[in-house]
Amino acid sequence: MKKALTTGTVFLMAIFLSAALACGPAAGAGTRVENPPTQRPAAQPETPVQNPATQEPVVQPDTSVRNPVTQEPVVQPETPAASQPEMVEKPAPIDGVEFRMSNDDPPRYTLEITSGLPGGCVRFGGYAVSQVANNIHVSVTNLEPASPMLCTAIYGVHEGQVDLGSGFTPGDSYTVLVNGEVTNGFTARGPEDRTWVVKDSPIQAAELVILEIFPPQYRLNIISTLPRGSSCSRFDGYDVSRASGNSIILAVTHLEVADDNVPCTEDLPVVETMVSLGSGFRSGEEYTVVINGQFTKTFKAQ
Repeated sequence: MKKALTTGTVFLMAIFLSAALACGPAAGAGTRVENPPTQRPAAQPETPVQNPATQEPVVQPDTSVRNPVTQEPVVQPETPAASQPEMVEKPAPIDGVEFRMSNDDPPRYTLEITSGLPGGCVRFGGYAVSQVANNIHVSVTNLEPASPMLCTAIYGVHEGQVDLGSGFTPGDSYTVLVNGEVTNGFTARGPEDRTWVVKDSPIQAAELVILEIFPPQYRLNIISTLPRGSSCSRFDGYDVSRASGNSIILAVTHLEVADDNVPCTEDLPVVETMVSLGSGFRSGEEYTVVINGQFTKTFKAQ
């Protein structure tokens, strides 16, 4: 009886064990169930600044100014732009004027002007040209500080060209005044004058004339000749330069036919030219005028 009870008990436990295995998870022994990993955003790599030529990364220095205690950036005040001095326009000193004529038809006339820059703070301003009758007025200006300021004492020069154009009447005489002073005179040329050459005129006499105005105006009345007669030579013009201290250089020229075999008249025309030397002479000082490198006239300024 006892043996039968034991056998029945074992049989019931086997049935319960089979039912438990049938209802449990199918995972095998030793299988670990894990939670899914936490999804974190992936960090984006920084895009380096690259050298456009080598495509290599360029290290950007930290240029910010930091507080030495807290290491926090310090805001820098903006640096105001340096103020430029106010400039005013003034006439430029004239060191030299040369007259040029092209071979065009009609010819174009040009002035090559050398003006002074008296000081390191002075800049070249510009040119202005106007014409009244047969007088051509050229204004040359500089820009100088309106108020006194420290500047270098270096004297500079500016070289430039002024185009006078070509609208002049052949055979007429014109006078050029630069900053109020007479610097050049010329006779406009026609088509037949293009093959002629420029020569220094023989000087017969020169007389100084002083105009009794203030300040005094000085003029030279010059007598020159046309050495190849009226058919083969004609008056051209003059250039005045006061660039060398108390010396005034004056050139008087005429035109000649280039061909020496051309028959010419035997007359010897005389040309009388009034050349203004201007003003600005220092009273009591002596000045010398050299005409065509050979004729000299001396006067004392009043």
